[in-house]
Amino acid sequence: MPKVMKYVGGTNDKGIGMGMTVPISFAVFPGDDGSLQKKLKVWFRIPNQFQSNPPVPTDDSIKIEERESITVYSLHCRNLSEGSFRPFGERLKKLRLSPSYSLAVTTSKPVQPQLPAWTQRRESEVHSREVHPQVTMYEDCVKSPEDYYFVCDNEGAWSIVLEALAIIGIVVTIILLLAFLFLMRRVQDCSLWNTLPTQFLFLLGVLGLFSLTFAFIAQFNQQTAPVRYFLFGVLFALCFSCLLAHASNLVKLVRGRVSFCWTTILCIAIGVSLLQVIIAIEYVTLMMTRGMMFMHMTPCQLNADFVVLLVYVLFLMALAFFVSKATFCGPCENWKQHGRLIFVTVLISIIIWVVWISMLLRGNPQLQRQPQWDDPVICIALVTNAWVFLLLYIIPELCILHRSIKQNCPLPGNACPAPAYQCSFRVENQELSRDC
Repeated sequence: MPKVMKYVGGTNDKGIGMGMTVPISFAVFPGDDGSLQKKLKVWFRIPNQFQSNPPVPTDDSIKIEERESITVYSLHCRNLSEGSFRPFGERLKKLRLSPSYSLAVTTSKPVQPQLPAWTQRRESEVHSREVHPQVTMYEDCVKSPEDYYFVCDNEGAWSIVLEALAIIGIVVTIILLLAFLFLMRRVQDCSLWNTLPTQFLFLLGVLGLFSLTFAFIAQFNQQTAPVRYFLFGVLFALCFSCLLAHASNLVKLVRGRVSFCWTTILCIAIGVSLLQVIIAIEYVTLMMTRGMMFMHMTPCQLNADFVVLLVYVLFLMALAFFVSKATFCGPCENWKQHGRLIFVTVLISIIIWVVWISMLLRGNPQLQRQPQWDDPVICIALVTNAWVFLLLYIIPELCILHRSIKQNCPLPGNACPAPAYQCSFRVENQELSRDC
């Protein structure tokens, strides 16, 4: 083994270091009594750029062999050098080699290694293997890359539950989007209608959150890492900025003032969330231009960067919480119910975020479950918060909207009486912004 490592490291006629390559093949030799001999044969695959003219070994015990195309099965583990294993690679991964290739061998005897019997089946009959016995998976899962193992794993409880909740959430969100589109044409109260475009944008953000769940169920790799770091903060920033814009409009309404027009509320929501978009773009671009640094960072570094990237989202959450609390003060009682919905939604979201950030930064390392629990913790928080948005804010708002349409009255019966000049101004302002 050390001899062939010296060969690929530069001990050859050209003095070229070829670096470590995969796969590495071993052949062991059983003795007459069934025990293994000390003799060991090792193959290192020569990299593609040296295949046509491989360097000649200076050690006579190292030979160059030619092989036909084979399929190699190996177990894939993440962060092996860190001493911690991640169970994303429990399914066997297939590594295809070129039709013919050269290998550096440490012995001169042409002993052909014998692959286990299960690897000699036809490819169409190969089933994935896991650490736990008697586990079979569907053919689509067998053929899928190991990075998407948990997406179709039928044994992992957390992935199955979260996939089901995410898919149900996507369907429910689409139905609510269609319901909002249908009700927008029937609303007569302009103060109520002005917030509907922002709530529609909010629902699009929730739809994105449910869809993002699958990027956390799939393994952390070069494709999913930028998606996670960019969309997680951006989508949550969009949702909390919509809540903040709605709460800001309610602060005026509970005091008997004129509502913002729908374009103003929508611009507030989009404008406030743009800073998180800029932060995420700068971070992801910086990491990718430095050679995909995501894959070279330890789990602690990844988690710390992930949380720091969300500082602005935490600020939006706190700001929406205090602004929604301000909606409790005012003479117009009918608008306070909207403020209470936003207040409760943001409060529950704050609790969820405190729990998952604490688990990610302190709980998992102390329980020695890092990085095994990192993705499940974030994924559970993601799905839970998305459902909180639907159950505590959108669905109650939709019910209020439906009752307002059934009453066929611009203002509910317990609306605060506004001064005459304010009523007149409200009508003129609404006619300019939208024909009621």
